[in-house]
Amino acid sequence: MPAAPSVPARPWMIVLASGAVCLVALLALVWLAKDDPSNVPPAWVFAASGIVVAGVGSIAVWLACTQSRLVPRAAIALGAAFACIALAKFALAPFGFFDRTRDRTIELIVSQQTLIVVAGAGVLVLYVAAILLIRRVARGRLVDSPKIRTSAVVGVLVGLLAIGFALPFVFVVVAGPAYYLSLIFTSVVGIGLILALMAATGLVTGAFLSAEDRAQMLARASMLATLTWIALAFVVLFQVLWIVFMLTLVAVWPLRTVTPK
Repeated sequence: MPAAPSVPARPWMIVLASGAVCLVALLALVWLAKDDPSNVPPAWVFAASGIVVAGVGSIAVWLACTQSRLVPRAAIALGAAFACIALAKFALAPFGFFDRTRDRTIELIVSQQTLIVVAGAGVLVLYVAAILLIRRVARGRLVDSPKIRTSAVVGVLVGLLAIGFALPFVFVVVAGPAYYLSLIFTSVVGIGLILALMAATGLVTGAFLSAEDRAQMLARASMLATLTWIALAFVVLFQVLWIVFMLTLVAVWPLRTVTPK
């Protein structure tokens, strides 16, 4: 993990403020929908949640990057990437999860709340690994090679997609993340989720490549580290918000579960 750069305090205040705004908005949306008679959250809750977090989150990411004096192209690309991540995490993935569990009773050896927390922690590890992989690709590329930009993006996309498709089969010992991912990737929104994550990966890669170009021109190695820490901060923020959001949803609309004997 990169060493923490000397980043002004304002970007971290932006992270916390955006998290507070998103949390209040998500809880308000669930409260507005809590009297819905269906056995799963209504679709508009997921759509509204994705739009709110995407809007607030992308602006916050852009502001944090600009306050840290990162190159404008990197700030815009990273903000757009987190908009895609927000739509995937708060709209497509939860909708697919509840759609897949709507009319079925699932066997759990742990509580619903534990499943969500474990799944959230496992997915967070994947996001962090993806960001660090992209950072390594950006640092290791040859600036004078005209083909490296395309090959870097394609390589990261293929690698992350391969990992995503293999997760339900490989993560035997991490049942929570594997089970959650297997449900959402095989749901009606699976293709949309893959496309959103592909777009996010491409945009994050573009942000790091732009920052690396600028860092080499200015001989400032800390620029890439700053971008990395901003990305990691918002990944953690989004994952914490997702866990709270999902815990609130299953508290209002419990899953149909049984415990194997």
